[in-house]
Amino acid sequence: WYGVGYAGSMKEGFTITNQEKTPTKPSTPNNPESNKPEVPNTSNNKTLPNTGDGSNVSQYVWIMLTSGVLLMLIGYRRKNQG
Repeated sequence: WYGVGYAGSMKEGFTITNQEKTPTKPSTPNNPESNKPEVPNTSNNKTLPNTGDGSNVSQYVWIMLTSGVLLMLIGYRRKNQG
């Protein structure tokens, strides 16, 4: 813990002082139980929605493969026609 002080001006120059300070200990409350947060009731048995990605990766692979083959066929036909 340091206290920083600034003094001076642009003409005279600035002086910066650092003074070491001892940290103060926080006071303890009389009843430590009174500072605990309230725990919400979680026993309502509600079903939560699925938020994960349930898609199948192989589906995307097949789509990419099919798109690549179609693009190659289109390029091959254009090359042979022109």
